[in-house]
Amino acid sequence: MLSDIRAAFAAESEEILAAMEEAILALERGDQGAVDKLFRAVHTLKGSSGIVGLAALERYAHKLETRLGTIRSGQKLPSQEAYGALLACKDRCAAILALPNAYMDEGQAERAVPPEDKLDDASLERLDAALVEARDDADTSPGLGASAMPIDDAEQEPEAAADSGSPRKAHQPGVRVPDAKLDALVNLVGEMVTMQAQLTRISAESANHELQSVGEGIRRLVGELRSAAMELRLVTADTLFSRFSRPVRDMAKALGKKVSLVTDGGSTELDKSIVDGLAEPLLHLVRNAVDHGTETPDERERLGKPRSGTVRVSASHEGASVRIMVEDDGPGIDTARILDKARELGLAAREARLSREDILQFMFQPGFSTAQTVSTVSGRGFGLDIVKSAVERLGGSLSVDTEQGRGTRFFIDLPLTIAIIDGFLAELEGRLFVLPLANVAECWERPRPDPAARERLLERRGELVPELDLERFFGLIRKSAPGPSQAMVLAVAYGKRLALAFDALIGGYQTVIKPLGELASHLPGVSGAAILPNGTVALILDVAGLARANKETAATKAG
Repeated sequence: MLSDIRAAFAAESEEILAAMEEAILALERGDQGAVDKLFRAVHTLKGSSGIVGLAALERYAHKLETRLGTIRSGQKLPSQEAYGALLACKDRCAAILALPNAYMDEGQAERAVPPEDKLDDASLERLDAALVEARDDADTSPGLGASAMPIDDAEQEPEAAADSGSPRKAHQPGVRVPDAKLDALVNLVGEMVTMQAQLTRISAESANHELQSVGEGIRRLVGELRSAAMELRLVTADTLFSRFSRPVRDMAKALGKKVSLVTDGGSTELDKSIVDGLAEPLLHLVRNAVDHGTETPDERERLGKPRSGTVRVSASHEGASVRIMVEDDGPGIDTARILDKARELGLAAREARLSREDILQFMFQPGFSTAQTVSTVSGRGFGLDIVKSAVERLGGSLSVDTEQGRGTRFFIDLPLTIAIIDGFLAELEGRLFVLPLANVAECWERPRPDPAARERLLERRGELVPELDLERFFGLIRKSAPGPSQAMVLAVAYGKRLALAFDALIGGYQTVIKPLGELASHLPGVSGAAILPNGTVALILDVAGLARANKETAATKAG
């Protein structure tokens, strides 16, 4: 029983520590109510640790709470150094939680007198040194008046101070469920969707009206169950973005820069598997933006920019995909310098004429770096190639856009890796394909063109749309003559339009995504497979991947 309580506390303590860090950073930005949030978090941590027998943390939290009480009452005011000291105290709480002998009763703790107590005293003494006595004329009201908050950067932009993260949702009661149980539930629901599709097909072909009624009822119930199961795996992007405030703050101070983190789309819901898989690569892009993507305050002022740089992280849904962007307002990327480095490394021929996009792709090569010096952040050549590999393991893609003197944007495009999607079933030369329904913009039928023409562009509603020949792309060989007409689909992904031709369009279909085998996992333009009610396997098309492949093919032929 006690072990279960301690397991629940371990999960709860992570949220409390995250709330402490968020409150400290908000306090540093000038949020007058943050000191109350910080005090409540420490008070909760003290009480909970006492319940589970974590005496060392209870004792330390009590000492920290006492000092926060003097700030809260206005008796003492935090200097600029106090915020770093408070973050060190938060880190000390996390370190106590991680101690192997953390759970001891009060008597054991007093007798043990662990050497870690010296670390406790050091962090608290650092905080004591960073607190100053309040003046008689200072605002000593609870919550810290604005005059009691000495902020280092008086010209800090309001947007950066107010929008460093989306507000958290109000707390709702609930239970904690291990990820493994959620995964098992989603897998079972996925299998049920496949069986329901078989029942729907059988009932539709039957003349038994009672069976048809049951089939329709099962289809509706399974659809509702599927939606409920999928929502259990969804978390907001804020869960991911909240991890970056502290690294940006610490890194900017270490580099002598002033950088504000701004987040957009924090309420965008993502599959938890995406959040877990993106944490490290996205953190690398954010750190890269602070290191390479922002100038020093003096340099920015000389260039006519605000002294404080901005790193913006955003998330948005587009159809059946998720786009995450990391943007900075720094100097941009010098493509000439990248090309010189690529030629130096033998990645590009001296006489080769490369497009701007081709040059930017060299940054994703293993070991590629243009940094002049090696630091703890950059210069070793381990970076964007690892980020790209991590994104591709999630079935996504990484791209970059830059403007000299204006900044750089990295885009991470990911398919929704949820196990079940609404798709559109199509047939081509006896093979079945599934297009995510959210990527389908329009369908129509046209006379089949001359195969020798090999058209690359198709006119639709007065606009020219790139066309991809799926037969040639997948190497399909026709065993019989095709019909006189073609079924066309106008697919859209991230603003890119692509025309695809099929022999027939079968219609909407709810499908379970199955991962491809090792040999086919890197097949371009395919994000997974689906097992149809009759046992047939259909490939799920990745529209964004097809658009990229078509563009690369056209560029190769043009070159």
